[in-house]
Amino acid sequence: MKRIYKKLRQARPDAIIGTDQVCPSEKKKINRIAPSFFVPAEHISWKEQLKMVARFLEREDRAEQWIERYEFKVQSAREQIGSALGDDKILVVRIHGQNIHMYWNRGLEDVLYQDLKLEAVYRGNEPSNIEQLTKLDPDRILLVVCPEALSRAYWLALQHSVEWRQLKAVRSRKTYHILSDPWFEYSAVSIIRMLDEALLLFTGNCPNAFLENVHGEL
Repeated sequence: MKRIYKKLRQARPDAIIGTDQVCPSEKKKINRIAPSFFVPAEHISWKEQLKMVARFLEREDRAEQWIERYEFKVQSAREQIGSALGDDKILVVRIHGQNIHMYWNRGLEDVLYQDLKLEAVYRGNEPSNIEQLTKLDPDRILLVVCPEALSRAYWLALQHSVEWRQLKAVRSRKTYHILSDPWFEYSAVSIIRMLDEALLLFTGNCPNAFLENVHGEL
C-alpha cells in the first residue's frame, strides 16, 4: 500500500474515487492526499452509484443525461432482441476447472432480465453438470470459459461429448461465448457494454454510437 500512496501523492489528484470496501484506516490516509469518495459496492444499483459519484464531482446533470440516454437505448435494444429471440429461454454457464456452473450476477439481472425482459431457465449460482443442463435444455446459452489451462482443456473435451452436442442451444448454434469483462463487472460502463454486446450477440446488429466520452468526465 505504501507504493500506492506514493503514486497517488505524486499524481496530485484533485479528487479520488474508490469503493467502500477500503478499510477505515486506509480511507483516512487516502483522504489526506485529496478529497475522496468511496462508493458503496453492494446493495445499491449502478444508477445510484453513478448519481452518488456525480454528486461528489458536482456533475449531476451529466449523470442524468447518461441514464436517460441509456434508457432510450434499452428501448431500442429490447425491441430488436425481443424480435430475434421470441420466447427463447437463456442460461448462463460458467466453466471453471473441470466443473460446470450455472451463473448469474447483478449485471446480468439488470441488463438481461430487468431491462431486456429476457427469460432465463435459471437465475442463480450453483454447481451443475451436463445432466442438469440436459434437463433444462435452454434455447440459448451464454458461455464463459475461465482462461486458465485446466478450464480450457475441460471445455475442449466437453464440446465433443454427445450430451453437450445434443443440447438444443448447441444443435441450433445458439451458444455465445462471453468474457468476464464486462459480464462479471458491475458499473455504469460495464452495464452499457453488456447491453451493446447482447444486441450484437443476439441480433448481429452493431450498436449505435453511444456515450462518446465513456472514459471521460461525467
